[in-house]
Amino acid sequence: MSKQDAPGQHVRRLGHTAYRAAVRLAVVAGVFCLIVVAVLVGNALRAQSLNIYDQTRPLDREERDLLEYASRLADEQARYLDPARTGRRLSAEEQEFLRQARELADARRLAMLKMAVQMDEADGAALDELRAYDAELRERFQTTLRLAETGRWLLMVGGAAFLGSLLTIGAYRAVQMPPTERPPGSEAQQQTARFARWSVAGVAVAVISVAFLTGLFRPPTEPYTAVRPDDQPAEIAEDPPEPVGDPAENWPQFRGPGGLGVAYWTNMPQSWDGETGENIRWKTAIPLPGNNSPVVWEDRVFLSGATEDEREVYCFDADTGELLWRRRVENVPRSPTELPEIMDMTGYAAPTMATDGARAYAIFANGDLAAVDFEGNVVWQRNFGLPDNRYGHASSLITHGQKLIVQYDQGNVPEDGLARIIAFDGATGDTVWEQTDRPVRDSWSSPIIIEVDGQPQLITAAAPWVIAYDPTSGEEIWRANCLRDVDAAPSPTYVDGLLFVCNEGMPLIGIRPTGTGDVTETHVVYETGEHMPDTASPIGTDGMVFTVSGVWLNCYGIEEEDMLWEHGFDQLFYASPTLVGDHIYVIDSRGTARIFRPSKEGYQETAAPELGEDVSASPAFVRGRIYVRGEEHLYCIEKPTE
Repeated sequence: MSKQDAPGQHVRRLGHTAYRAAVRLAVVAGVFCLIVVAVLVGNALRAQSLNIYDQTRPLDREERDLLEYASRLADEQARYLDPARTGRRLSAEEQEFLRQARELADARRLAMLKMAVQMDEADGAALDELRAYDAELRERFQTTLRLAETGRWLLMVGGAAFLGSLLTIGAYRAVQMPPTERPPGSEAQQQTARFARWSVAGVAVAVISVAFLTGLFRPPTEPYTAVRPDDQPAEIAEDPPEPVGDPAENWPQFRGPGGLGVAYWTNMPQSWDGETGENIRWKTAIPLPGNNSPVVWEDRVFLSGATEDEREVYCFDADTGELLWRRRVENVPRSPTELPEIMDMTGYAAPTMATDGARAYAIFANGDLAAVDFEGNVVWQRNFGLPDNRYGHASSLITHGQKLIVQYDQGNVPEDGLARIIAFDGATGDTVWEQTDRPVRDSWSSPIIIEVDGQPQLITAAAPWVIAYDPTSGEEIWRANCLRDVDAAPSPTYVDGLLFVCNEGMPLIGIRPTGTGDVTETHVVYETGEHMPDTASPIGTDGMVFTVSGVWLNCYGIEEEDMLWEHGFDQLFYASPTLVGDHIYVIDSRGTARIFRPSKEGYQETAAPELGEDVSASPAFVRGRIYVRGEEHLYCIEKPTE
């Protein structure tokens, strides 16, 4: 310190330096955030243009004519911009025009391929081209999801730096050097600082505006209106009822009894029309959105729905469709105040509920779990903590006797040690057993229960392990390392003594579930195929396993260990297929059901009735009725008795 420095002047110099550094950091962080926001907005628009529902929807005649005209016009204009003809470098605007022209041409070609498939005029080369385009589209869609996830993290980092710099500016502004003591050139520095402050303010306004507009254009949610006289949570039930009824004759969880996708009842209608009302017994609006499937017990149908702010359980009358009650899930102990990061296609109520005949159970994206009785009274509720799950929690609940089983796999890698599976006493909510030795990463697959040599096995699938537990004690029976590093979502299936698992990015795997310990080298006995599903679960019967992947239905022979045939459609499948007697039912994303006979000889369609509403959830089949959750309504399909 020089002799001319007054007391405290050195401190003020340091404060002034920190202040200037914070201003520069605020400018850099603010500009960085704006760039990231711009990239995210562009990525969102790109994802919207790649929306799978729209890309696979069949075009009507007017749309085909318009697309053909636009693509031909774009093709003619693009020829004049061909660098090989012009001999010059194209501008950014011209390059963008060429890109759009190529996309129009691809879209026209895709429309023609889909028409050929619909008319059964597609040859092998056309099918290969359509399959390749479908795979490319799915990969581009997944790329937009990964970019969105990376962008969110970068925006968080930039926002933290921006906020920290603002706090630093506020802290050191009070210790600025007096004007008379500032070094030469300080006037220019003051102008620079003023410009920087205005820049920071402008950046802040821009970021806040983008955030506001993002929230402004979210779809509106329906306001809550109580059906029961009281819209507050019911008191905890003191005397829980005992289960009544046979699980096998009902639809107690995702994919029915045991989660196997096999219906007990076989007297199901094969024709209906949502537009004309043919064989539609009733249709009821669902208050809040959700991708979970209906569960049915005797005369009750249960669903859940949720938004960012609301979580509800619904009970419908199975005979009339009347909404008997809706119960808010709120005031859950230790429920997080922050929201999880989820994918729009997952939503806040993706897991299917479960029931044991006395209570219905629902779990939501924020980790809230609630048990309610059949009158809508809360029996018990708890929270698992905010899920560390990149797409949002989606594993459905399952019951075994009076036990509720929850598969709660989390973490980006198995080493995170966040995955667990828990069994609760359905009547009290007490933990019966908990298995935390699960060296797996996050998953979306739902567990199933199979019977092997007279003993039940609880089967779970999460990369990289398929693990079997004793559902009574939670003890591990065997495990097989065969899922690779995949985003496990389809549930397993069991047929002809083999347990089958599949997922996009891996083949169809068959495991003999009779071993103990690590059975990877000894009991994985089947491996074939490609283009596996990323959502829908497989189904098997009579020596065959069927998968629906994208727009493709595939049939694999168990003895042949190979794909026997494939059949292409014009829509994606998210709902899982169900075996109903000697037919398989599967509904595509636009609500058209494909009903066919399982055969090794090829696709044998019996009927293709249309619901007239988009469908992502799997239907329930009980007592001659099919319950289907559409995008906005719950349907009951039944053939009238004569």
